Amino acid sequence: MKRQRQNTRAPSVKPFEFPGKLVLAVSLIILALFFIMGYSWNIIKRSDYFLVREVVVKGNNADLSFLRGKNIFQLDLKRETANLVLAYPGYRSINIARVFPARIYVDFVERKALALIKLSRYFAVDGSGVLFYSSTQPDSLELPIITGLESKIRSPKPGARYNLEELNLALSIAEEARRLNGFKNYKIRKINVSRPGDAVFYIAMSGKARDSALGSHAVYLEDLEVKIGSGDIRNKMAFLAGLLVQGKNDIANFKYVDLRFSEPTIKPKNDKAK
Repeated sequence: MKRQRQNTRAPSVKPFEFPGKLVLAVSLIILALFFIMGYSWNIIKRSDYFLVREVVVKGNNADLSFLRGKNIFQLDLKRETANLVLAYPGYRSINIARVFPARIYVDFVERKALALIKLSRYFAVDGSGVLFYSSTQPDSLELPIITGLESKIRSPKPGARYNLEELNLALSIAEEARRLNGFKNYKIRKINVSRPGDAVFYIAMSGKARDSALGSHAVYLEDLEVKIGSGDIRNKMAFLAGLLVQGKNDIANFKYVDLRFSEPTIKPKNDKAK
């Protein structure tokens, strides 16, 4: 007898068919949700409950009352922030936040001036090279004055960042002077970076003057010239800071300090050699 051949084929599986009624029901639910959300959003936009009634400003006395009366949801915070950044370049960041239901909070973070820079007029400059206006007077000795960049920055714009070799060099000198304790009793009057390889700065040396009316009072005498060049600024400034501390009684007798080469040079005022 012949054997009957067994059928080894797997039974066919019918593809799952999504019921048409269920598809229709899900679609109607989704459409209903979108309709409810849109209707609710329109109600919120028209509701006086979400109109801005208070604007709280921190770090500035800017008048931002124009934000009052606007719907808190419809305010374009990115656009408003960008407008404020352009209007107030003296601030490192400006952050606007919604405080529901009807308050706007604006935080101004002021730039910290590291130096003044002499261009078509005096600008303050922070550690990242951004220019801005400042009330600091150039002759106050509160901030060093950077010179030698008039030909590099011809049309200065407040709020613009300038990434220049000469400016970065001057800022690194000012930053190290601020950071090192050895400079706490000294003020840098001017930093000239017109030729980076021969960069030089001047430390205002103080002394005492006698006046019949005022008595003894502090005055600023001639500057100590420091020739620093353009390389290894951190180590050079650290050496100078140590010199200012250890030789503080002799500093007034120095004509200049030259740090441009591997061996620092100190020239006394009474040294006639060139």
